[in-house]
Amino acid sequence: MSTSTRLQYSPLAAALFLAMAAALPAAAQDAPAQGPNQNEESAKGEAKTLDTVAVTGSRIKRAQVEGPAPVTVITADQIKKEGFATAYDALASLTEFTGQVQGQEGWGSASNSHPLNLRGMGPGRSLLLIDGHRAPDYPGQTGPIWDVKSFQSYNNIPAAAIERIEILASGASAIYGSDAVAGVVNVVLKKNFEGNEIRLKGGASTRGGRSLFDFSYTGGASGDKWNLVYALQFVKRDPLFAGERDFTNSPNDANIQAWSAEQLARGNRYNTSYDIARISRTDTGQRISPAGLDCSVYGTGSTLEDYRQWNGSTLGPAMGKYCSQGDFFNNWTILNGENNKSLYVRGSYDFTDKLQGYATVSANANTITNSVGDFALGYWPGVTWYDAGIGAVVEGKRFFTRREIGDALTRNKERAYDVTLGLQGTLGRFDWDAAYNHSEFKLDKYYPAVVHARMNEYYLGPQLGVDAASGQPIHRVDLNKFFAPINQDIWKQISTTGHDHNLTKADQFQFTFSGDLFEGWAGPIGFAATAEAAKQSFRLTPDPNTYVVGSGVFSGATGNVWNTPYKAPHYGYLLGDGSRNRWAVGTEFRVPLWSQATATLAARYDDYSQTVSKAKTTYMAGLEWRPTDNLLLRGSYATSFRAPEMYQVYSKGSEGLAQRVDALRCIQNGDFNPEPGCIAVNGDNEDPAVSNWYDIMIKSQGSPLLEYEEGESFTYGFVWDVMDNWSLSADYWNIELKNAISTVGEDEVIAAEAGCITGKTVDNTTYLNPNTGSAPDGDYCASMIARVHRNGPNNAITMVEVGPFNKAGMRREGIDVSTRYRWETDLGNFTFAFNYTNLLKASERASEASAWSDGKDGAHHGSDLHTKTRASIAWDKDKWNAMLFATRLPQRRSGNFDRNGYLPAQVVANLTAGYQITDNMGVNFAVSNLTDKVYNDPAAGDYVYYRGNPTGREVSLEYVYKFD
Repeated sequence: MSTSTRLQYSPLAAALFLAMAAALPAAAQDAPAQGPNQNEESAKGEAKTLDTVAVTGSRIKRAQVEGPAPVTVITADQIKKEGFATAYDALASLTEFTGQVQGQEGWGSASNSHPLNLRGMGPGRSLLLIDGHRAPDYPGQTGPIWDVKSFQSYNNIPAAAIERIEILASGASAIYGSDAVAGVVNVVLKKNFEGNEIRLKGGASTRGGRSLFDFSYTGGASGDKWNLVYALQFVKRDPLFAGERDFTNSPNDANIQAWSAEQLARGNRYNTSYDIARISRTDTGQRISPAGLDCSVYGTGSTLEDYRQWNGSTLGPAMGKYCSQGDFFNNWTILNGENNKSLYVRGSYDFTDKLQGYATVSANANTITNSVGDFALGYWPGVTWYDAGIGAVVEGKRFFTRREIGDALTRNKERAYDVTLGLQGTLGRFDWDAAYNHSEFKLDKYYPAVVHARMNEYYLGPQLGVDAASGQPIHRVDLNKFFAPINQDIWKQISTTGHDHNLTKADQFQFTFSGDLFEGWAGPIGFAATAEAAKQSFRLTPDPNTYVVGSGVFSGATGNVWNTPYKAPHYGYLLGDGSRNRWAVGTEFRVPLWSQATATLAARYDDYSQTVSKAKTTYMAGLEWRPTDNLLLRGSYATSFRAPEMYQVYSKGSEGLAQRVDALRCIQNGDFNPEPGCIAVNGDNEDPAVSNWYDIMIKSQGSPLLEYEEGESFTYGFVWDVMDNWSLSADYWNIELKNAISTVGEDEVIAAEAGCITGKTVDNTTYLNPNTGSAPDGDYCASMIARVHRNGPNNAITMVEVGPFNKAGMRREGIDVSTRYRWETDLGNFTFAFNYTNLLKASERASEASAWSDGKDGAHHGSDLHTKTRASIAWDKDKWNAMLFATRLPQRRSGNFDRNGYLPAQVVANLTAGYQITDNMGVNFAVSNLTDKVYNDPAAGDYVYYRGNPTGREVSLEYVYKFD
C-alpha cells in the first residue's frame, strides 16, 4: 500500500498558505475575483457579470469564471498575438506543460503525433476534449517500439475554428472519466460568427528553410431560427533537414569534449555504422577495396580513409582503404514537413424556444513528410559471407547517400474526422443536452524500404555454396560494382514502398442534465447529471514485409539476425487490434454554504469492458470562499483513474532489435562487474556464440490482466483582484499516481532469469526480486524464465518477451503563479501578463516494494522542467497593436555535469505587430525567436547538438480581409 502525499507540504507550499492568509486584510476592492488567466476583459474590470456558462472542470453552468480548481484560458486571438502558428505551439508554451515528449528529431522518429505532457505525468494521462467530447487517440506510429504510447494528438485541431482553449491542470476523472489524471484540455470551437474573414500568411526562417504558407477562411450567417459557422484552412510547411543547419550536418559538429580519445586520434567522429562502402575481413579487420578508389563520387561528406585499428591508446598501421561518411545526418529530417487541410462546419436550428438541434462536422487531411535516412546493406543486421575471390569470411557495408537516392521521404497521410449530432433544450428550470459523436483517425504511412533479396542479389550475386569451416554462404563479389555509386534507376530496382495502415474509432452517446434543484439556505443548489455510453476500437496493420520471418536471407556471423523482407528505416513493428465498450454515470452538486462560500461535490462511476477490475468510482470535492468581493480562496480534492491502453491489452506483438547483456552467460563465465566486466571482457566482439553482449530480439505484447491506474490530486490557492486593472493568483497542486502501468523490460527479465537460476547478479551480489525486495518465489521465476528464448549458438538468447504490468508510481507537486495588469494611457493601452510554474517535487518508484525517488532531486535533475515562465507585454492604440512575448525554460544539467555544470536557461522571445488599414483590412507581422538563439549542450554526442527548436528566427507576414 502506498503512502499518500496529501499532508506532505514543502516549505514553498506552506509559504503559499501563509500568503493566502496575509491577503485577507489587504483585500478591499469591489471587483469580483476573475483571475489573471482569463482574457483581457477581466483585467479591464469590465466583465463583472456573466451569463451562466459551463467552464471546463464542471458541468454546472455558473456566472463566475473561476471555480474551486484553477482553469487557464487561452483565446484564438491570443494565440495569434503571441506569435504562434498553431494551437499546439501555443499550448506547449503554457507553464502547466512541464513534461517532456519525444521531438520530431528523435532517433527513428517518424511521427507527427504532437502529444503534450501535462504536469509531467505522461502524454496519455491528460484528456483532450473537443467541445466537451473526447478526441480520438492518435493511431500509433511505426518506429522503435520504445516510442509507442497511447495519447491524443494536438496537431489536428482546426485552428481557424478555435474560439478558445481551457486547461484544467488537476485530476478531473469525477467529471470526465478515464485519462484525466493530470487534467483536461478542452478546445472550444466557434459557435457564432457573423460575416466572412480571409487570412493569408507566408513566412520562412532567416537561416533558410521551413517555408510557411497558411490560408484560412472563416464565415458565418444566421436567421431567425438558424445559425451557421464554417471555417476551412490550408497550411503548408517545408521539412527541415539536418543538412540545412551547420550545427547538425556532421558528427564533427559536436563540441570537442564529446569526442572520445579514439575520435581525437582519427581526427573525426564518423560512425562506422554509416560507412558508405567497405569490405572487411572478419579475422584480421583488413579493409578490401578496388585500386584507385574515389569516394568523392558519392557526394559531399564522403572521404577516403585508411583503416587503423585502435588498441585503446593509439592507432595501428594502415590496413586498407574504405569510404566513410561525414554527413550521414544530412538526409535526416529534424522537423517534419506538412500539408494540412481542415474543414469545420457547425449549424443549429431552433425548433421551438425550448428545443434546438445542432450538428458539427470537422475534417482534417494532413500529409507529413520526414526521413530517418537509414538505407544500407549491412546496417542492422550486418551482412557476412565467405568471398571466393578474397578467400576469407568478410563483412560488408554499403550505405546509400542522398546524391544516389534523393530525399527518400516517408509520407504519413493522416485523415481525421469528427461528427456530432445533438439536441439541447430546457425543461422547466433545467437545461439538457443529448448528443451522439463519431470520430475516426486514420494513418497511412508510405515509406521507402530496401528489399533484402533484391539488394543482396545486386551486390553479392548468386550464392555459390556454403563454406564448411565457417558455415557462411559463399559469394564472389565484384569489388568495382560494390564500390560504385548507384543512380535512382538502380535504387528503384532494389527498393520499394511499404505501407502501414492504422486506425482508431470512437462512438459516444452523452446526455447531460443541469440546473438548480431548489433554493438552499444560502442560495440555489446547482445540480448536473451525466450518462455516457461509448465504444472505442483500434487497428494497427503494419506492412507484412516488416515482420520478422525467421532465418531470413543470411544468418550472419552473429547467428542472431533480425531479418525482414524490408530493411531500414524499420526497427520494429506494431501489430494489434481490439475494441472496448464503456459506460458511465455521474453527478455533481454546487452548494452555497453561506453568502461567501460554495462547495462543489461530484462523483462518477465508469465501467470498461476490457479491464479485469471492470468498474471504477471517482470523487471530487471543492471549496470556494470569497471573504471579500475581490478575493477568492479555493481548494479541491479529486480521485482519478486511467484505464489500460487498448494497445497494452490487445497488442499481438511488436518486435525490435536491441543489444543487451546475457546475464546468465556472464555469471556462468565469472565475468562479473566491475572486473573483468560483462561487457568490457568482450572488446568489440558481439558474436552471440561467445560474447556476453550481442543483439537480441525484443518482443512486446499486451496483457489482458491489467488493472486501472489510480490517482489522487489536490489543489489550494487564491485569486485576488488587487485593483480594477490588476489581478493575481497562486495555486499549489499535488498529483499522485499508483498502480501505474510500466513495461517489464528486457533488462529485468534477463536479470531475473540469471538470478533465479544462479541466485546472483552480474555484480556478484545476491539476486532479489526488484518488485518485492525479497528472494524471488517459484511463480515469479517460472514466469521470467519462460520469457527468455535461447535458440542461438551456444545457448545464446534469441528473443526476450516483455510487456506491460501494473507496478509503478509517480508523484508531482508544484506551484502556479499568474498575474495580469492593464495600464491605460494617452500613448495607448498596455497589458502585462506573467505566468510561472515551479515543480517542487517529482518522484518515481518502479514498484510497490521500491522506495520513492528523491522528489527534489527529480524535479531539478529529471526529465521534467522544474520551472517554466511565460511573460508578455501587449500594446494597442487606435489601429495599431503589438506584443512582445517570451518563454523561459530553466537551467538543465549538461550531459557532462562534472565538467559543464548547468546549461544556461533558454529564453525565446516572439514579437508581433498589427495595423488595421481599414475597417475590413489589416496586416500582421510576426517574428518568432527574435534573437535567433539556438541553445546547445557541449557534451551532446549524438546528432541533436541543440536544445529546443533548431529553426532559428522565423519571420511571417499576414494579410486579413473581412467582408459581409
